[in-house]
Amino acid sequence: MKTTLILTMLLSVSQAAGAEDRIIAMQGTGSIKASPDLVAITFSVAEHNESDASAAKAKVDEISSNAVAALLDLGVKKEKISSSSFDVSRSNQYDDRGNVSKTYFYVSRRIEAELSGIDLYNPVIQALVDSGVSRIESVEPKVSNYDELEKRATAMAAANARENAEFLADQLGAKVGKVQQIGHRQLRRNSGYEEVISRMRGRPMKPPPPNSDTVKFEFAPGDIEVEASVYVEFELE
Repeated sequence: MKTTLILTMLLSVSQAAGAEDRIIAMQGTGSIKASPDLVAITFSVAEHNESDASAAKAKVDEISSNAVAALLDLGVKKEKISSSSFDVSRSNQYDDRGNVSKTYFYVSRRIEAELSGIDLYNPVIQALVDSGVSRIESVEPKVSNYDELEKRATAMAAANARENAEFLADQLGAKVGKVQQIGHRQLRRNSGYEEVISRMRGRPMKPPPPNSDTVKFEFAPGDIEVEASVYVEFELE
């Protein structure tokens, strides 16, 4: 696991009313990158029909059921698959006189699935493509021990804040004393990517000729970066 420290320094010296306290305010930042062990995938199934909404819905239901069945066969847990939205819309086409000449129905469903292992990622993507889904909208890598990583990043940020304060105070001939105030903020960054798959109608593409020198590349979600920022006010001695 690679650990990266991002240093941001903020210096502030102030005097409280009726007191001679000298304060140094410092911001420290900690950052940890981790390989994900969970992957959340969101995909959608869509179909349009020129006159029949029920026919479009039936097609969406068929493709959705095939996709979910494929995920279950690969070991994705049933409770980790859900559908967040189902949409039916209608649009009209008009003639030169402004009368409706044709009606189009569009039906779509969005489905989320969480994979319990990175090794499922490529087989699941292939299964969704084979099932005929319209689009894979997002791929979000996750870690099951996020709370632990957040605490470690926060500890790094606190140590970084004191280190920066001591360094700067030493340059000015001062000493860092006790802590007076602490503020905390954490961030999470996913360096994953989006898979985009659109169904194509018409003549199928010819498969590429076999090539014994071809090396198969296994795609994988990117790492997760957990960052924490701590603002600390120290007394100056």
